[in-house]
Amino acid sequence: MKYLIRSIKYLFYFLILFFIIVGLLFLWQHTKNPDITFSGLFKEGALPKLVIFFILVAAIYPALGFVKRKFHLNGDYSQYADTIEETLKDAGYAVDKKDNEKVIFRHSKAMTRLTRMYEDAITFDLTQDPIVVDGFRKDVDRILRAISYRITRGEEENNSNEA
Repeated sequence: MKYLIRSIKYLFYFLILFFIIVGLLFLWQHTKNPDITFSGLFKEGALPKLVIFFILVAAIYPALGFVKRKFHLNGDYSQYADTIEETLKDAGYAVDKKDNEKVIFRHSKAMTRLTRMYEDAITFDLTQDPIVVDGFRKDVDRILRAISYRITRGEEENNSNEA
């Protein structure tokens, strides 16, 4: 169901962007040639092909843009919660919901959330081992690398302090 909702959101998003761009082109062409019509901007039969193209892209994009990654920790989530939450805070995220099973982070900037059609959640599923992190592909990969780096750096600092 989540996939279908994302696909529909992206279909509307792509169509709105398309009509804004084509509308601007139409206004620009209309000033040069007042007799031009909206459908005159396209070859005959092109509009149905464009609609089919946008439907296909909207159907495929959620599978390419969103991922679930397994994330191994050297212990329990609570042991690394501060590091994880600070990393996400530095990336512009804030805790939206937190319980024993899931921690959900959402982007703190309203404009970023709007441009992502409110599909900006990064979810840490704590019921599985390893932890499953779900969200926008680029952000999940970037944040998991940053968390791994901070955890490794923290462990190295602890080991050097003990020696």
